[in-house]
Amino acid sequence: MGKRSGSPCKTNHHGKEKPSRNISHHTLLKCLTFEKNFSQKMFRLLFCIALVLGPMQSFSQPTQQMRKDFTTAFSKGNTDALHPYFKGFVNMNIPGEKGFYSQSKSRWLLEDFFREHKVSAFALKESGFSGDNYYFIGLYTSGTRQWNVYFVFSPGKNGYQVQQIDIEKNEK
Repeated sequence: MGKRSGSPCKTNHHGKEKPSRNISHHTLLKCLTFEKNFSQKMFRLLFCIALVLGPMQSFSQPTQQMRKDFTTAFSKGNTDALHPYFKGFVNMNIPGEKGFYSQSKSRWLLEDFFREHKVSAFALKESGFSGDNYYFIGLYTSGTRQWNVYFVFSPGKNGYQVQQIDIEKNEK
């Protein structure tokens, strides 16, 4: 049972402080003040940690939903799950098309790709941040043919939006 540095209180075998039996009123007040200050410091520390980690959690929630929507769209060969992310012009490079297209035209081109190449399998290979942008890399299979799929989402006023779509034939 030793004294903790800076505290007039003794520490029991559980590491908790408690006033000794033979202490003065003044020492008891010091002990209680120390515990109060320690609690306030712990609260401040936890509050700062929450401030730092809070935005990270809010970043992970949209990206988890985007991952689910992206995987759903390519697994089913249907753009409905991606509809909320088509908010502006999209840079597209897909079989037969290359350029900047409006949100409706880019969605239509992706739907056309799905119609021409019915999905038989899809696997998400990688995802992550590149600067402020979030990307997905997947492998789309239709029959015996495979395509590498690259999607880039950028942050916008109303959440993430599709910025770039590349679908390239896998020559393996």
